[in-house]
Amino acid sequence: MTTRQEVLAAARVRLDGRDPAGVGLREIARALDMSSTSIYRYFDSMHDLRTALGMQQPKPEVPAGFTDQFVERAMSPDRIHSVIADLLGTSLVIGPLAVGPGKRGRAVARGVVGDIATTRAARGLAAKIPVGLVIDIEVGRFQKRICAKVVVPIGISARVKDDLTLVIDVARPHPRAISVDVDALGLSAVVVRKVGKVDDLVRANTLAHIDAVLASPEGKAATTIDIGQMIDDAWAAGVVFERRAM
Repeated sequence: MTTRQEVLAAARVRLDGRDPAGVGLREIARALDMSSTSIYRYFDSMHDLRTALGMQQPKPEVPAGFTDQFVERAMSPDRIHSVIADLLGTSLVIGPLAVGPGKRGRAVARGVVGDIATTRAARGLAAKIPVGLVIDIEVGRFQKRICAKVVVPIGISARVKDDLTLVIDVARPHPRAISVDVDALGLSAVVVRKVGKVDDLVRANTLAHIDAVLASPEGKAATTIDIGQMIDDAWAAGVVFERRAM
């Protein structure tokens, strides 16, 4: 497995005698035969990598208001919806979880991620992630299946780093902000729901699943957009940028 020091060593070779702005994480990953997402285990951006190498780069002058306009354009609800939907996929499995008195019971939840609603908010975007769960609970010889509808609200904002990197930040909601609608019909289901603390388990573990997805290398890669690398790739592919008349 590639180490952080090997990444730094490869970066030194690639940066030697070259304009730092022309070197991206993908190029360094290719030099190490790494996937473009694996390198994010070590560095979030080229800025972080250059900082680790002790390199500094002069900041260009940016027109007033450019950053805000850039972020607003990049952070469209449709784009963010696509990013979140691709990361979460359409299904999830949670468990097995220890439930009931003495944690002697067992619960497994299988779910389907619904259509994510993404809208503009006062600060960035707001998204609601609906998840339909089927929860199978076993406590001794007792078995019960419970269905639940969960909605996880998240806040989304973006910031631009000095090295033309757009970082999408996801605000983790408080577990109590997650709505849980449990279909527990019958006395036995009501008892299982209360004794097993099903609502709290659903909230905590659905949120933990989303956290794990966002913290994965794929999640970091999807929420860290190297604009400089995209420009370099476009030029390398022969794309011609034409100045449009205003």
